[in-house]
Amino acid sequence: MGRAEVGLTGGIGCGKSEVARILEKDGIPVLDTDEVAHALMAPGETTYESVVGAFGDSILGKDGRIDRKVLGARVFGNASERKFLNSLVHPEVRRYWQSWVDERRAQDDSAVVVIPLLFETGATRGWTAIVCVTAEDQLVRERLKSRGLSAEQAEQRIAAQMQVEEKASRADYVIENSGTLEELAHRVRTTWTAIADKE
Repeated sequence: MGRAEVGLTGGIGCGKSEVARILEKDGIPVLDTDEVAHALMAPGETTYESVVGAFGDSILGKDGRIDRKVLGARVFGNASERKFLNSLVHPEVRRYWQSWVDERRAQDDSAVVVIPLLFETGATRGWTAIVCVTAEDQLVRERLKSRGLSAEQAEQRIAAQMQVEEKASRADYVIENSGTLEELAHRVRTTWTAIADKE
């Protein structure tokens, strides 16, 4: 089985993180760009300084860290502010994951990068394959509700992304995640084998 570099995307609440966990469990290196963004927005980081400088101290919690719920409520209700936030964060995140993929390649290892806004940010080049995770609409809304989002907040976040059907149509492979974890694991492994065997 060959090595592969995979861009993993999908709609919010579709199960990208669960797919990533399955791949990691199978020993495949995975980088989640949401986690990279969180790390880059920690106090002391330049991205933290630029975001706080742009949005003010009102987005900070008592511990001095950026309160992601407060920031999220603000930017998901304002398209221009969300676009501005993305312009501050996305280039730094992209530099990080590109460097990480280069390191994996130098070690002749596979690499999977979870990029929720892969198509929206134009990060489509250079992958062995792009995989999109999808799920039924009602299930997505139930998952977002279980995360503590109101119906309005859930709709704002869904609307802020490209429609999952559009992402699926642009991807090389689609993993549907509306069933059991066992079914998902089977689909993930079948997809990975198809990708890696091509290399």
